[in-house]
Amino acid sequence: MSSFNEMDTIVLTALGATTEQVSRLAAMGINTKQAVAALGNGATLTAMAGIDTTAATNILAWASIDLEGDDDGGAQQTADAYTPQQIAFEIAPLEDYTSLINGARSENEINSAHEAAVSEIYGRLSVTPSDTNEIYNFGRSLSIMLEPALDKINTGEAVSAEAAQLLSITESYFKKAIEMFNGFGRARIMYAYLLCMQKRFQETIDIVEPALTLQEGGQDWMTAAYWYLFAKASVGDTYANASEVYLKFKAYAAPGSREERFVENTLVHYFE
Repeated sequence: MSSFNEMDTIVLTALGATTEQVSRLAAMGINTKQAVAALGNGATLTAMAGIDTTAATNILAWASIDLEGDDDGGAQQTADAYTPQQIAFEIAPLEDYTSLINGARSENEINSAHEAAVSEIYGRLSVTPSDTNEIYNFGRSLSIMLEPALDKINTGEAVSAEAAQLLSITESYFKKAIEMFNGFGRARIMYAYLLCMQKRFQETIDIVEPALTLQEGGQDWMTAAYWYLFAKASVGDTYANASEVYLKFKAYAAPGSREERFVENTLVHYFE
């Protein structure tokens, strides 16, 4: 029987579910954050697992937090079934990428709705291969297309060789964009997302921390702080600079926003 990962279990119990109730959900195949969110409302969660109404409402709010398609993963390290590779940056022929995409699609590791965007952005990139923005845009489009593969890694499943190669290619594009413009905040944010979904939390911190120099309270800063704080909590480092960033993030979070829900339903249990 598959169960929730370590961090999800910590959050669920912190929000009011008992260990028995968490196990009951897992026994019914509801063993990931996405599966909880798919229940749709707290009443269903209460009926299925006996979780009280207030706790069920808070748990659904936590499970529904979505940031550019993020899943907040867990505190485990990178799944044994997937080992990231470091590859040199190059703009390969489109057919090379297409071949890898076709292989990954056959294993349900591709969001096909985003394939057209990948081809479109590649068309622009092939015309201006030294354009930092287009290099970033292509990496971003690949990362969004690969969300099903990232979900597999996040839950400890193996991914195909094609998906693993595409993830390494995506990483090389983000690295290149940052190399070309060290202050490229959005490239750092999307690279942090890619790393965090693979549970590479210390690398996430190293990549996204420089983006905290963006304008405080702006959406890019809030997104950078989100990944930074999540990664910090995942490695158990909630002191010093992390605590300062948390207090700012909490102060800037708009009432009723997903950032406020992230504070109230998750971060508060690590930083206060």
